[in-house]
Amino acid sequence: MKRVVAGSHVHAETKTSFRYEATWHVEGPLLAWKAKVSLPGRRWALAGGTPEWTGGNEAKAVRDDIARSIDGLEA
Repeated sequence: MKRVVAGSHVHAETKTSFRYEATWHVEGPLLAWKAKVSLPGRRWALAGGTPEWTGGNEAKAVRDDIARSIDGLEA
């Protein structure tokens, strides 16, 4: 299964708004994603996943994972 999730996230500390587009894949127990994140004048890539994913709301899992990743970045 392959899907695209697009959205935005506000950094928890800096309150900077980031836009992202992520492609996620589910293969058996593995949920993996790759995202392109952008700010005005900056773009970078993130990736993540859940090796023991058990099902449920895939899009929410990806959004939550991206939010945690963005919050770990310097704005």
